[in-house]
Amino acid sequence: MGYIVNYEISAFIISIITMTYFLLCPRLKNRQSVLFFAIGIIVTVIPVLNISAIFIDGKGQDIFITAVNMCYQLMLHMLPCVMAFYILELTGKLTGLKYRYIITVAVPYLTVAALICTTPLTDLIFFIKDGYYISGQLMIVVYISYILYAALCVIILLSSAGSVTVKQKYTVIALIVIQLVALSIQFNNNEYQVIDFSAALSLIIMYIAMQSPSEISDPLTKSYNYSALVSILTEYINRKKHFYVLGYSVNELRHVNEVYGELCGNELLLHMSRTLGSAGELARIYGNEFYVIIKGDIPVNKIYEFAESLPKTLHIKNYEIPIGSTRVVLDSVHFQSSEVLIEFMEFTIRESKERGDDKTLIADQELIRKYYRRQQVKAAVTRAVSDNLINMVYQPIVDAYTGEVVAAEALARLTDPVLGPVSPTEFIAVAEQSGLILELGKCVREKVWKLLSEYDIRGAGINHISVNLSSIECVQKTVMEDILREAKCYGVDHRLIAFEVTETAAVASKEILAFNLNMMKTKGFEFHLDDYGTGYSSMSSLISLPFSVIKFDKSIIKLAMEPQRGDLVKHTIGPMHGYGVKIVIEGIETETQAEKGRSWGVDYIQGYLYSEPLPKDAFLEYACIKKIADKQLQTV
Repeated sequence: MGYIVNYEISAFIISIITMTYFLLCPRLKNRQSVLFFAIGIIVTVIPVLNISAIFIDGKGQDIFITAVNMCYQLMLHMLPCVMAFYILELTGKLTGLKYRYIITVAVPYLTVAALICTTPLTDLIFFIKDGYYISGQLMIVVYISYILYAALCVIILLSSAGSVTVKQKYTVIALIVIQLVALSIQFNNNEYQVIDFSAALSLIIMYIAMQSPSEISDPLTKSYNYSALVSILTEYINRKKHFYVLGYSVNELRHVNEVYGELCGNELLLHMSRTLGSAGELARIYGNEFYVIIKGDIPVNKIYEFAESLPKTLHIKNYEIPIGSTRVVLDSVHFQSSEVLIEFMEFTIRESKERGDDKTLIADQELIRKYYRRQQVKAAVTRAVSDNLINMVYQPIVDAYTGEVVAAEALARLTDPVLGPVSPTEFIAVAEQSGLILELGKCVREKVWKLLSEYDIRGAGINHISVNLSSIECVQKTVMEDILREAKCYGVDHRLIAFEVTETAAVASKEILAFNLNMMKTKGFEFHLDDYGTGYSSMSSLISLPFSVIKFDKSIIKLAMEPQRGDLVKHTIGPMHGYGVKIVIEGIETETQAEKGRSWGVDYIQGYLYSEPLPKDAFLEYACIKKIADKQLQTV
């Protein structure tokens, strides 16, 4: 008997420790956690009941012994039933079950419960003789019930292959094996009552694998993490709960870490998490981004007032640290899935940052329409890349003093069968944000390679055709490798193509960019700095990167028509020439602007004064480019 009690005491200690951690540590407030709590209560209570039954066996009154054993049997055989519902919830199937199906799942337990409750009259499950507990003729039914629920759990797993992780799958299998082994031991030798102990082991395994705080909480702020947020949103949306989400992004967190130190940056995040957490369920999504789920029918203006009242500064040590932030509020009624809601929130936060004001943005129908427009453009880019629907136009670049065409810039255009013409500003930004830019860039380059392999541009006096590289492409080693393979495949002289890199990319990823550009320069490729004057590049950035041409953004010509401003541009161009860099000025629309550019000393001019971007055939005719007669490849 002492050996059996030791198993029960061990089971009780394990379950108490597990449930203490569960209650004290961060946890999801969802149905899965409720079911786990129910399992924990059952696993904690059954060893207490069994210990009580063991100690009163043969010593107490029959009615008391019967009552304790009935409670024990009811609780013990409730465990596999609740476990089946837990796995149904884990796989996402519980929400879709109708009440009659839920009752059907519970039938084996309801049958056993009926037999247990009537056992004082029937003696079928157990009976008391001379104060001692004795198993009845139908005790085998409770074992069969256990096996049925184990089989049900296996069926649920097999039918939910895509909705559970590998870890969750093998955890459930391990739990089933542990229970069946314990059941077999106890069936063959009733002296070794190890089912309660196996249940306690199963509880702690479930906690570690499926309910552990490390699975759901952010290590710094102890708020929910991304996976926990998805679980909460999915449950609320599926159960038609109404809620708001307040998105909060700490702007320039990297700057705070660099200037004040990471300890101050962490303290800022902790302070904001405590403040935001007072409004609802808080999740930290990325390093600087929080989502607050606010349940109930709270007026949206109250949430707006809360967001506007959030601190703008924080006193840490001897510093008064400014807290720049982007704040967005959205209503759950517009969304049918957590994935769409989160993607819309990311889109809205980005939109709010682009607006540049410090006001909390409440997502409205206009913004929702803009989001769905973005989704349509994303689909259009996907179609264009897969079906080769990207068109190319070429804008001539002319010598500033002779007016002769010396180069051209290749520009992508998209006309979608569904949306019609889509502006480059729109579809290129969507391609970058959705991960399609690498495929789009490859599609553009292939069309330019093909043109260069078929037409003699040098015979028309054109030095090169330039192709834009996005800030993402130019720091990808794989893109550089693709360019080398493409040039070899088409057999084109590397000097016939140049790649334009934006000033933003040159500033943001200088080290990686320098490595890629210098490596490609040794292969004969040239690189131009595009949109100069729109970012923050310093002279050291310019001279450390192998740019042979710098293209002044079209905004420069509009801003610097006044003499004093023009002199500043002129004195900027001088040192660049001294370094051997040529200058192109974009956006020239009038002869007055062209003359101003010449007075500054620019080398080349690009703009509507000479030509708009032209389709391939029109460009070939404009620049007098002939096809290679003998089909020989343009090689060195």
